[in-house]
Amino acid sequence: MDGSVGLPSTELVRAITYGGSMYSVIHRIGRTGHWVAIGVAVTAAAVAGPLIAGQIASAAEEDSPPSLVEDYSYPGAANITEIKLIRGDGHLMMVTCGTDQNVIRVRRNDITPGISGMYCFKVLGTNGGWLQLEIPNSFAVRGGDQNAVEATVSIEGVPQEPVHVAEGDWESVGVGVEGGKPAVLLELRAQP
Repeated sequence: MDGSVGLPSTELVRAITYGGSMYSVIHRIGRTGHWVAIGVAVTAAAVAGPLIAGQIASAAEEDSPPSLVEDYSYPGAANITEIKLIRGDGHLMMVTCGTDQNVIRVRRNDITPGISGMYCFKVLGTNGGWLQLEIPNSFAVRGGDQNAVEATVSIEGVPQEPVHVAEGDWESVGVGVEGGKPAVLLELRAQP
């Protein structure tokens, strides 16, 4: 300190603030008074504060994890074009139909070229699962060898009572039932 007004010497201020705009302001002001030095510090804080706060907020937004709220949307549903997979609990997943008999099968009567007539769903885990979907022109549902299933269809836009399908059995829905009308499969609920 040089004893004039309680400010450090000009050399000390240069050493502390060297390299920034604060240096040139304090250096020009020199030892003109204690209140001027405080004014400069407050001005610098007022200008830099919002800039720093903005950078911190933007960094926090970039680094924040995605929402943990589950909406149960079916993963990859947009890539499946023949049917509509809406949402589920993740324990009933569409798979390629093959020789595995422990899958739930849905038959559809559609003569459109390139449209599959059967869709298969595998139960993952031991607690069953559910899936909301739309498969138009559905006429039969088969339970997996280890899982019974309840199938809900709509006929002419009206949801019907769920059809219980035993393990390994087929049940008719929609036009599969004598005198039945075209049905849209709306939901599958696999039992453990």
